[in-house]
Amino acid sequence: PHLSFSSNIVKNKINTLSIPSYDCDSFIEWKKQDEQDIKSEINREYALYIETPCSHPDGIYAENRFPPEIPCSHENYYKPINNFFKKINEDMNLEIKILRHPRSTQADINAIKYGTEIHSKKIEYFKNAKIVLIFGSGAVSFAVNFYKPIIFMTHNKLTFHNRRNIKYLASYFKKK
Repeated sequence: PHLSFSSNIVKNKINTLSIPSYDCDSFIEWKKQDEQDIKSEINREYALYIETPCSHPDGIYAENRFPPEIPCSHENYYKPINNFFKKINEDMNLEIKILRHPRSTQADINAIKYGTEIHSKKIEYFKNAKIVLIFGSGAVSFAVNFYKPIIFMTHNKLTFHNRRNIKYLASYFKKK
């Protein structure tokens, strides 16, 4: 390639353009607008879930990885999520707002028993969230930009590679 874009520190910067994150442009454009505030639409505090679907294409080649892995079944993937969301909802009295991954299927969204999917004003939902729930996603940059507490989620049914990626992302913030 003639030019690369990277959010990492690169030693050879001749053909590399550094960017703060892949979502930075969206955040900059949002800040240019007259600030839209959705607080009047909020009935109670909520946790914002950055959804990562069970059907994500990263699992397509899991059996060919080393060590070989078997992707999580739909039921094994969503059962622990629903158990956790039930506790968040009941114990913390927080609604769950779901920010859908672009590659999610309707079956993925329907498998989540606690929460309401949001369709618009997504950045404002980051801004007003009490906490952000995430497995691993580039969208974490929005939570960081608004200084939101982040809960990095994982469960024992995920593949080694998925758990490793979540652990790596959380370790940046010196968290487990």
